[in-house]
Amino acid sequence: MTAFTWRAEANRVVIASDTLGYTITSSPMPLGFISKVVPFPHLRAALYGRGVMAVLWTAAAHLALRADVTDVDSAVEALPDILRAVTDEYAAANDIDNHRELLLFEGYLAGYSDSRRRFVVARFTSTDDYEPLWGENEMGSLRAVPTLPDAYVPREAAGKPVETQLVAIMTAMRSFFADHPEVVPAVIGGEVQLTEVTRQGVTSRIVHRFSDFEQTRIAATAVAGRVARGDLDIDIAADMARLDEALSEPEIRALQRPNDLPAQQRLR
Repeated sequence: MTAFTWRAEANRVVIASDTLGYTITSSPMPLGFISKVVPFPHLRAALYGRGVMAVLWTAAAHLALRADVTDVDSAVEALPDILRAVTDEYAAANDIDNHRELLLFEGYLAGYSDSRRRFVVARFTSTDDYEPLWGENEMGSLRAVPTLPDAYVPREAAGKPVETQLVAIMTAMRSFFADHPEVVPAVIGGEVQLTEVTRQGVTSRIVHRFSDFEQTRIAATAVAGRVARGDLDIDIAADMARLDEALSEPEIRALQRPNDLPAQQRLR
Protein backbone atom coordinates (compact mmCIF):
# COMPACT_ATOMS: atom_id res chain seq x y z
CA MET A 1 0.00 0.00 0.00
CA THR A 2 1.22 3.49 -0.76
CA ALA A 3 -0.02 6.90 -1.83
CA PHE A 4 -0.17 9.14 -4.88
CA THR A 5 -1.13 12.65 -5.75
CA TRP A 6 -1.64 14.16 -9.18
CA ARG A 7 -3.01 17.12 -11.03
CA ALA A 8 -4.82 17.01 -14.37
CA GLU A 9 -4.47 20.09 -16.55
CA ALA A 10 -5.50 21.02 -20.06
CA ASN A 11 -2.10 20.08 -21.52
CA ARG A 12 -0.71 17.51 -19.07
CA VAL A 13 -1.12 15.25 -16.06
CA VAL A 14 1.54 15.50 -13.36
CA ILE A 15 1.89 12.54 -10.95
CA ALA A 16 3.90 12.40 -7.71
CA SER A 17 4.87 9.12 -6.02
CA ASP A 18 7.44 7.92 -3.53
CA THR A 19 10.04 5.25 -4.30
CA LEU A 20 10.14 3.05 -1.18
CA GLY A 21 9.47 -0.65 -1.62
CA TYR A 22 8.64 -2.53 1.56
CA THR A 23 7.37 -5.88 2.88
CA ILE A 24 3.68 -6.75 2.96
CA THR A 25 3.62 -7.32 6.70
CA SER A 26 1.81 -5.84 9.70
CA SER A 27 5.00 -3.91 10.45
CA PRO A 28 6.41 -2.95 7.03
CA MET A 29 10.15 -3.29 6.53
CA PRO A 30 12.06 -1.50 3.75
CA LEU A 31 13.32 -3.60 0.83
CA GLY A 32 14.81 -0.88 -1.37
CA PHE A 33 13.82 1.80 -3.85
CA ILE A 34 11.59 1.20 -6.86
CA SER A 35 9.54 3.12 -9.39
CA LYS A 36 5.78 2.97 -8.91
CA VAL A 37 4.98 4.74 -12.17
CA VAL A 38 5.47 3.02 -15.54
CA PRO A 39 5.78 5.35 -18.57
CA PHE A 40 4.33 4.51 -21.99
CA PRO A 41 5.61 7.29 -24.26
CA HIS A 42 4.07 5.76 -27.39
CA LEU A 43 0.66 5.81 -25.71
CA ARG A 44 1.14 9.26 -24.18
CA ALA A 45 0.25 7.61 -20.89
CA ALA A 46 1.57 6.34 -17.56
CA LEU A 47 0.42 3.41 -15.43
CA TYR A 48 0.78 3.66 -11.67
CA GLY A 49 -0.74 2.11 -8.59
CA ARG A 50 -0.55 0.96 -5.01
CA GLY A 51 -0.55 -2.47 -3.47
CA VAL A 52 1.48 -5.32 -4.94
CA MET A 53 4.10 -3.83 -7.23
CA ALA A 54 4.67 -7.20 -8.91
CA VAL A 55 1.16 -6.87 -10.32
CA LEU A 56 1.89 -3.35 -11.61
CA TRP A 57 5.11 -4.20 -13.42
CA THR A 58 3.98 -7.58 -14.77
CA ALA A 59 0.79 -6.05 -16.13
CA ALA A 60 2.83 -3.21 -17.62
CA ALA A 61 5.07 -5.70 -19.41
CA HIS A 62 2.06 -7.44 -20.93
CA LEU A 63 0.58 -4.11 -21.99
CA ALA A 64 3.86 -3.00 -23.57
CA LEU A 65 3.88 -6.12 -25.75
CA ARG A 66 0.39 -5.55 -27.09
CA ALA A 67 0.88 -4.13 -30.60
CA ASP A 68 -2.88 -3.66 -30.91
CA VAL A 69 -2.84 -1.17 -28.04
CA THR A 70 -2.15 2.17 -29.69
CA ASP A 71 -3.67 4.79 -27.38
CA VAL A 72 -5.15 5.37 -23.94
CA ASP A 73 -8.60 4.18 -24.95
CA SER A 74 -7.40 0.80 -26.23
CA ALA A 75 -5.12 0.45 -23.21
CA VAL A 76 -8.11 0.89 -20.89
CA GLU A 77 -9.94 -1.84 -22.83
CA ALA A 78 -6.99 -4.23 -22.59
CA LEU A 79 -5.99 -3.69 -18.97
CA PRO A 80 -8.86 -5.45 -17.15
CA ASP A 81 -8.11 -8.85 -18.68
CA ILE A 82 -4.37 -8.33 -18.23
CA LEU A 83 -4.74 -7.33 -14.58
CA ARG A 84 -7.09 -10.21 -13.82
CA ALA A 85 -4.69 -12.77 -15.28
CA VAL A 86 -1.64 -11.29 -13.56
CA THR A 87 -3.43 -11.06 -10.20
CA ASP A 88 -4.70 -14.65 -10.46
CA GLU A 89 -1.16 -15.83 -11.20
CA TYR A 90 0.30 -13.86 -8.28
CA ALA A 91 -2.35 -15.15 -5.88
CA ALA A 92 -1.78 -18.77 -6.97
CA ALA A 93 1.99 -18.43 -6.54
CA ASN A 94 1.57 -17.06 -3.02
CA ASP A 95 -1.30 -19.32 -1.85
CA ILE A 96 -3.77 -16.46 -1.50
CA ASP A 97 -7.19 -18.14 -1.68
CA ASN A 98 -9.46 -15.12 -1.21
CA HIS A 99 -7.62 -12.66 -3.43
CA ARG A 100 -10.79 -11.33 -5.07
CA GLU A 101 -11.85 -10.02 -1.65
CA LEU A 102 -8.54 -8.23 -1.08
CA LEU A 103 -7.33 -4.91 -2.36
CA LEU A 104 -4.22 -6.54 -3.82
CA PHE A 105 -3.79 -3.79 -6.36
CA GLU A 106 -5.33 -0.46 -7.29
CA GLY A 107 -4.08 0.98 -10.54
CA TYR A 108 -4.48 4.18 -12.55
CA LEU A 109 -3.81 4.93 -16.18
CA ALA A 110 -3.32 8.61 -16.98
CA GLY A 111 -3.02 9.95 -20.50
CA TYR A 112 -4.50 11.89 -23.37
CA SER A 113 -7.66 10.43 -24.86
CA ASP A 114 -8.20 11.29 -28.53
CA SER A 115 -11.84 10.22 -28.33
CA ARG A 116 -12.53 12.44 -25.31
CA ARG A 117 -10.16 15.17 -26.46
CA ARG A 118 -8.73 15.70 -23.01
CA PHE A 119 -6.46 14.16 -20.41
CA VAL A 120 -8.10 11.42 -18.39
CA VAL A 121 -7.33 9.08 -15.50
CA ALA A 122 -8.91 5.60 -15.45
CA ARG A 123 -8.97 3.56 -12.23
CA PHE A 124 -8.82 -0.23 -11.81
CA THR A 125 -9.15 -2.12 -8.50
CA SER A 126 -8.91 -5.83 -7.74
CA THR A 127 -11.97 -5.65 -5.49
CA ASP A 128 -14.07 -4.46 -8.47
CA ASP A 129 -12.65 -7.15 -10.78
CA TYR A 130 -10.63 -4.39 -12.49
CA GLU A 131 -13.64 -2.90 -14.26
CA PRO A 132 -12.41 0.55 -15.38
CA LEU A 133 -13.79 3.70 -13.84
CA TRP A 134 -13.13 6.86 -15.81
CA GLY A 135 -12.23 9.75 -13.55
CA GLU A 136 -14.00 13.00 -14.28
CA ASN A 137 -11.09 15.18 -13.30
CA GLU A 138 -11.71 18.83 -12.72
CA MET A 139 -8.98 20.61 -14.60
CA GLY A 140 -6.51 22.28 -12.30
CA SER A 141 -7.54 20.37 -9.17
CA LEU A 142 -5.27 18.22 -7.05
CA ARG A 143 -6.28 14.65 -6.30
CA ALA A 144 -4.86 12.42 -3.60
CA VAL A 145 -5.04 8.68 -2.87
CA PRO A 146 -5.89 8.03 -0.11
CA THR A 147 -7.82 11.12 0.92
CA LEU A 148 -5.65 13.36 3.08
CA PRO A 149 -7.29 14.36 6.37
CA ASP A 150 -7.92 18.07 6.76
CA ALA A 151 -5.45 18.42 9.63
CA TYR A 152 -2.59 17.27 7.38
CA VAL A 153 -3.30 19.46 4.33
CA PRO A 154 -0.16 21.60 3.63
CA ARG A 155 -1.88 24.95 3.20
CA GLU A 156 1.48 26.73 3.17
CA ALA A 157 2.00 25.34 -0.34
CA ALA A 158 -1.00 27.21 -1.74
CA GLY A 159 -0.08 29.40 -4.70
CA LYS A 160 3.28 27.73 -5.24
CA PRO A 161 4.27 25.81 -8.41
CA VAL A 162 2.43 22.55 -9.04
CA GLU A 163 5.55 20.49 -8.45
CA THR A 164 6.02 22.11 -5.03
CA GLN A 165 2.41 21.43 -4.11
CA LEU A 166 2.67 17.77 -5.08
CA VAL A 167 5.83 17.25 -3.01
CA ALA A 168 4.13 18.97 -0.07
CA ILE A 169 1.18 16.59 -0.29
CA MET A 170 3.46 13.53 -0.48
CA THR A 171 5.32 14.80 2.58
CA ALA A 172 2.02 15.29 4.39
CA MET A 173 0.95 11.77 3.41
CA ARG A 174 4.19 10.44 4.86
CA SER A 175 3.43 12.17 8.17
CA PHE A 176 -0.16 10.89 8.17
CA PHE A 177 0.91 7.27 7.65
CA ALA A 178 3.61 7.56 10.30
CA ASP A 179 1.19 9.05 12.84
CA HIS A 180 -1.61 6.56 12.18
CA PRO A 181 -0.22 3.05 11.56
CA GLU A 182 -3.52 1.68 12.88
CA VAL A 183 -5.31 2.94 9.76
CA VAL A 184 -3.11 1.11 7.28
CA PRO A 185 0.37 -0.46 7.68
CA ALA A 186 2.08 1.62 5.00
CA VAL A 187 5.14 3.84 4.79
CA ILE A 188 6.32 6.53 2.41
CA GLY A 189 10.01 7.10 1.85
CA GLY A 190 13.01 7.23 -0.42
CA GLU A 191 12.44 10.02 -2.89
CA VAL A 192 9.56 11.74 -4.65
CA GLN A 193 9.36 10.90 -8.34
CA LEU A 194 7.49 13.35 -10.54
CA THR A 195 6.07 12.01 -13.80
CA GLU A 196 4.64 14.34 -16.43
CA VAL A 197 2.37 13.04 -19.18
CA THR A 198 1.84 15.30 -22.21
CA ARG A 199 0.64 14.82 -25.77
CA GLN A 200 4.32 14.51 -26.77
CA GLY A 201 5.20 11.70 -24.37
CA VAL A 202 6.20 11.01 -20.76
CA THR A 203 9.07 12.35 -18.64
CA SER A 204 10.12 11.42 -15.09
CA ARG A 205 12.53 12.95 -12.64
CA ILE A 206 13.39 12.94 -8.93
CA VAL A 207 12.38 16.18 -7.26
CA HIS A 208 12.76 15.48 -3.54
CA ARG A 209 14.70 13.18 -1.20
CA PHE A 210 13.40 12.45 2.29
CA SER A 211 15.75 13.22 5.18
CA ASP A 212 16.11 9.57 6.26
CA PHE A 213 17.05 8.32 2.78
CA GLU A 214 20.48 6.96 3.79
CA GLN A 215 19.19 5.30 6.95
CA THR A 216 16.39 3.70 4.93
CA ARG A 217 18.86 2.50 2.29
CA ILE A 218 21.04 0.83 4.94
CA ALA A 219 18.01 -0.76 6.62
CA ALA A 220 16.70 -2.01 3.26
CA THR A 221 20.04 -3.65 2.46
CA ALA A 222 19.91 -5.51 5.77
CA VAL A 223 16.31 -6.67 5.23
CA ALA A 224 17.01 -7.78 1.66
CA GLY A 225 20.04 -9.71 2.91
CA ARG A 226 17.93 -11.52 5.51
CA VAL A 227 15.38 -12.48 2.86
CA ALA A 228 18.13 -13.74 0.51
CA ARG A 229 19.71 -15.85 3.28
CA GLY A 230 16.34 -17.27 4.33
CA ASP A 231 16.60 -15.68 7.79
CA LEU A 232 13.37 -13.74 7.20
CA ASP A 233 10.34 -15.67 6.01
CA ILE A 234 7.56 -13.42 4.74
CA ASP A 235 4.21 -15.18 4.45
CA ILE A 236 2.27 -12.89 2.11
CA ALA A 237 -0.99 -14.82 2.40
CA ALA A 238 -0.91 -14.77 6.21
CA ASP A 239 -0.19 -11.06 6.41
CA MET A 240 -3.01 -10.00 4.11
CA ALA A 241 -6.51 -9.42 5.43
CA ARG A 242 -9.85 -8.34 4.12
CA LEU A 243 -10.33 -4.59 4.39
CA ASP A 244 -13.63 -4.99 6.24
CA GLU A 245 -11.86 -7.05 8.92
CA ALA A 246 -9.15 -4.46 9.51
CA LEU A 247 -10.82 -1.09 9.00
CA SER A 248 -14.10 0.68 9.60
CA GLU A 249 -16.40 1.51 6.71
CA PRO A 250 -15.38 5.23 6.62
CA GLU A 251 -11.71 4.23 6.58
CA ILE A 252 -12.31 1.81 3.71
CA ARG A 253 -14.05 4.52 1.70
CA ALA A 254 -11.19 6.93 2.36
CA LEU A 255 -8.60 4.42 1.21
CA GLN A 256 -10.42 3.16 -1.86
CA ARG A 257 -11.76 6.34 -3.40
CA PRO A 258 -9.47 8.78 -5.17
CA ASN A 259 -11.55 11.72 -3.97
CA ASP A 260 -10.65 15.18 -5.10
CA LEU A 261 -9.37 17.24 -2.20
CA PRO A 262 -12.38 19.02 -0.67
CA ALA A 263 -12.80 22.65 -1.63
CA GLN A 264 -11.32 23.93 1.62
CA GLN A 265 -8.25 21.75 1.04
CA ARG A 266 -7.46 22.69 -2.56
CA LEU A 267 -4.12 24.30 -3.14
CA ARG A 268 -4.38 26.81 -5.94
